[in-house]
Amino acid sequence: MKKFFSLNTKNATWGDYGNILLIGILDSSNENKIIMERSGPFIPEIYESFGTVIIKENIKKNIEIQFPDIEFVPVVKSKIVYLDWLNWNFESDEPLMYPESGEPEDYINSNEHDELVSQQMGNIWAIKLPVWEGEAYPPRYYLSSDANDIPYNIFRSEKSLYPVISQNLKEWIENNCGEWVDFIELKIC
Repeated sequence: MKKFFSLNTKNATWGDYGNILLIGILDSSNENKIIMERSGPFIPEIYESFGTVIIKENIKKNIEIQFPDIEFVPVVKSKIVYLDWLNWNFESDEPLMYPESGEPEDYINSNEHDELVSQQMGNIWAIKLPVWEGEAYPPRYYLSSDANDIPYNIFRSEKSLYPVISQNLKEWIENNCGEWVDFIELKIC
C-alpha cells in the first residue's frame, strides 16, 4: 500500500516575525506566474507557503533527474531585501530586531529591493501541483481509499490547496534538503 504525506514548512521561531523571514510573501493567484517578496540572501532549499512549494535551482535540477514527472513554474523575485536573520539567536523568545512599525511584513515592505542579493539567491522555482480528483484533506488528515491509484509524486486534491507527496519524494527530500520542512503521514480511509 502506498503512503502519502503532507509537506509543511516547520514552525518558525518568533511567531509571525519568524514566518515572514522564513517564507516571505508570495502571490500565487496565477499558477503560471508566482511573485515573491522576501528577505535574502538566505532562502531555504525547499519550503511550503499556503500550498505553494518553493525550491532553489539546485534542488530543481536534482528533482528533475529523480522525479521526471514533476513540473515547475519560475518564480519572479519582485522584491528581495537584505536581512541576514539566519545569524540571530533562535533560542531567544524574540527576534534580534523588529520592524519600526511593529508589523512582521515590514521586514520586507519598509526596505528597498536589493538586486545584488536577489542575484545571490539564484533562480527560484515553484513546483506545479497536479490536481487529483479524489478526496484529500491535508495538511493534517486523510486521503480517500482510491489513493493507491494516484500516479503523482506531488499533488493537491480538488478540495485542498495543500501539497501531498509520495513516500519516495518524502525520503528524497529528507535526505537532500529537508532542514526547513516536516511531514505528516496521511491516513488512507
